[in-house]
Amino acid sequence: RSVKEELDDIRKWHSDHGYKGGLVLRELSKPLFVDSLGTIEGLEGLAVDPMRLARRECYYIYYEITGTGEIKQQIFCRGTTLLVDVLTCLSFWMVYDEELDCRVHLGFRNQADHIIRDIEPLLAPASDKRTTIQVSGHSLGGAVAYIIAAKLRKRGYRVIRTTAIASPRFCATELSSQKIESLLPHDNLRIESEIDVVPFLPPFGHHVGNKLYLAGPDNAYYIPSSDSSLRWLDSTFLNFRFWEILSALGKPHRVPYHITHLKKALVS
Repeated sequence: RSVKEELDDIRKWHSDHGYKGGLVLRELSKPLFVDSLGTIEGLEGLAVDPMRLARRECYYIYYEITGTGEIKQQIFCRGTTLLVDVLTCLSFWMVYDEELDCRVHLGFRNQADHIIRDIEPLLAPASDKRTTIQVSGHSLGGAVAYIIAAKLRKRGYRVIRTTAIASPRFCATELSSQKIESLLPHDNLRIESEIDVVPFLPPFGHHVGNKLYLAGPDNAYYIPSSDSSLRWLDSTFLNFRFWEILSALGKPHRVPYHITHLKKALVS
């Protein structure tokens, strides 16, 4: 599927569900993977996309001006799509970020910075109090969305909601996790399946914020970050179900799986 076909589907979904604002897809011209020496040349050739139809942007923006003058801006960060994204995920050493004042995953931090540099000129000024921003993402994009939300709020933007689906860990320590959460809006949520491998990676990393835990065929449990008694549910060593995860063949990591599970949970 080409980017245009995907954008058309997303635009149709918004229209069918009553979202009448605009939808913008941003196609970035440079590879997303950057090492300490700068952009690695030749990475474009690693993309399994000879016709460049799926040269994936990093994000979509939905924007709407309501009848009361409120300006809604929603940023959607995509997950792993190209081979270069795998390199981003594998850059898992934790580095100190001066803006966040904590240590985070290098690859996700670099991608978040890349998107922020591109997106800031498109956003309404941080001083405009009519404006709200929501940031969400899937998988790699979920971790990136949290970093973007924290940095935008640090810069004065009114980010009111952050959502991550099936996102990996991106904080070096519990202290770093707490620092990031202090920068996030109160309305933050990560949605994870008990048989999805990605939220357990990297095993030495730490998650951030409130959690919606999808367990069993149709159960969902809300776990606030303030409930320290349930933090063991984030432990890789206590919860990693090797055979169940292996037999699932990656399906619990996909967005349609989460949608189906959440619908069943709401019914039950």
